Amino acid sequence: MAATLACGESSAPADPAPASTTEAPATTAADAAPAATTSPPATEAPGPSRVCGGAGDGFVSGGLVTWLGSANGDNSHISGIFLEQVEECERLRVVLTTAGGAPTTVPPLVEVELIPEAGLLRARFDPEVWSTSVTDTLLEGELVDRVYVVRGLDGRKFVDVHLAAGVDARAMTGDDPSHMIIDFRRNGTPLAARPAVSRFAVVTDPVGGEASYPILARGYARTFEANVLGFVVKEGVAGETYFTSAAD
Repeated sequence: MAATLACGESSAPADPAPASTTEAPATTAADAAPAATTSPPATEAPGPSRVCGGAGDGFVSGGLVTWLGSANGDNSHISGIFLEQVEECERLRVVLTTAGGAPTTVPPLVEVELIPEAGLLRARFDPEVWSTSVTDTLLEGELVDRVYVVRGLDGRKFVDVHLAAGVDARAMTGDDPSHMIIDFRRNGTPLAARPAVSRFAVVTDPVGGEASYPILARGYARTFEANVLGFVVKEGVAGETYFTSAAD
C-alpha cells in the first residue's frame, strides 16, 4: 500500500525561535540568529584555492566527500555563509570564528557528504561548533539553491546545502583557515530529487511522490511553539497528526 506524503504548515504565526531538527517524533532547536547576507566576504583567499580544479582535483559525485579540520579546533561559531563564482564552479564559503568573534586558526572537525538522491550536500560539525549567526538563507545559484544550519538530534550542528542541479563536489580548508570551502561543479546528471520546502518546515526524507507504510519523515522545522503538523493523502482521504518538537 502506498500513500502520497505532503508537508504541512502550522496556521499559527511564525515563531522567531530558531530552526529545529525533526526526526519524528522529536526535534532539537538551533540557536536564534539574524539572517545572513549572500555577498562574498570583502577579502578573497589568494593562491590555489581560487582555482576550480582539473584532473585529480578531489571532486566526487556522491557519498563521503572528505573529512576536514581537527578534533582540537578553536572554533565554536558559524559567522557567515557566502556563495561566489570561481571559474566554472559555484563556491560556498563557511566562515568560522571563536566564541569571542576572532577568526578560527585551527578549523574544527567536519564530515562533508554529498547525497545526490536527496538533492543535498551535508557538512556535519563536531560538537565544539555550538552556535551560529545563520539559520537559513536563499542563495539562488545555478547549482546551489539555499542553505540551512540545523542542530541534529545528537546535538551536532550541520549545514544542509540544497542543490539546484546535478553536481560533483569537493571540500577543503581555504588559505584563510577560518574559511571552509565547498566547490560545486555541474556534472550533467539531472537532479534526482529535492527536499520538500514550505515556509516553516523542510522534509528531507522521503523526497516526494509515493512512500510505503510505515512512513518515517525526517527534516527540520521552525514553527509556532514548536508545533509540527504532518499529513498524508491517499485516494482523496487525508489523515493528519501533530506533535511538539523537543527544544533546548
